[in-house]
Amino acid sequence: MKKAITISLIIAAISLLIYFSTGFLKKILSPAPSYNQSTSVYKKEDIDKNEKVDEADQEFVNKQLNCKKGDLCWNKVVGKTINGDNPIYAFDLDLNNDGVIDQLDAAQIQNAK
Repeated sequence: MKKAITISLIIAAISLLIYFSTGFLKKILSPAPSYNQSTSVYKKEDIDKNEKVDEADQEFVNKQLNCKKGDLCWNKVVGKTINGDNPIYAFDLDLNNDGVIDQLDAAQIQNAK
């Protein structure tokens, strides 16, 4: 009788160990969720993050036209977001990621208004 109780307790302990360790291992081994930019409330064309694409966004691009990747202007801070928390760099204005701030970027803002 004592032997049956001891075996039952050992089996229960092993079962609990397996149950809790698999959940723990699953949590540890699963990759961290990645940030998905599509969940942002801001449109890509909303440069100053004021929740609307407007003339201010157009002006940022117009002032940096013809700035190319590799030029000194590329890493220059050209403004701040509307709440002042984040700098806006010239490379942020390259909306189509072609390495140059040009009329295509300006047109993208115009079309998003």
